[in-house]
Amino acid sequence: MGKPVIAWDNLTFSQVMDNTSGVLCKTHDVQSLACGFAKIINGDNFDQALVKASVKPYYWSSIWYKWKQYLT
Repeated sequence: MGKPVIAWDNLTFSQVMDNTSGVLCKTHDVQSLACGFAKIINGDNFDQALVKASVKPYYWSSIWYKWKQYLT
């Protein structure tokens, strides 16, 4: 945990991440993807605590109660 993510900038990923948790690359653009890898490899700083905090709302321990309410 705490590692930045490289993902396509599409509806799914743009809803769950931003520039504090990783790099969103133009969808299906290999050059954009390569630039995303370069940002991380070359040391663009990502605050590990912010990266971890950005995914916490999606932990099962955070969402199970909501699912339980929907299903009962």
